[in-house]
Amino acid sequence: MGHSWGSLIGILTAAKAPELYTAYIGISQITNQNKSEKLAFAYMVDKFAEAGNTMMVTKFNVHNIDDGSEEMIKYFKSSLRDKAMHRLGIGTMHSMKSVVRGILPPFLPPNIILLWKKLISGGQSFS
Repeated sequence: MGHSWGSLIGILTAAKAPELYTAYIGISQITNQNKSEKLAFAYMVDKFAEAGNTMMVTKFNVHNIDDGSEEMIKYFKSSLRDKAMHRLGIGTMHSMKSVVRGILPPFLPPNIILLWKKLISGGQSFS
């Protein structure tokens, strides 16, 4: 099963070795990520402007994502995107405030949580 970016990895993996799979399930699959990012960007800027949060609007204005893929990649790799999505309640989960705490079970020991946090942030910057 693939979710979001995992749907791309899943479909490419299944296509490479179809004999290993009986079925493939994709959830929230990526279709046109460039268009999706631009729509989400505009939506977040509008919502922060409506709320009078000029600091967040200014942070978004640093990224001119219409200038091409290099600017889009810089924005995508920045922490602004995830922080803004979580503040507005959009993205992975509407009520989740932290990717790490939202994904990991609360009973895990702190050293494991720190390890996962490092691995997750490394994975986000890679993708």
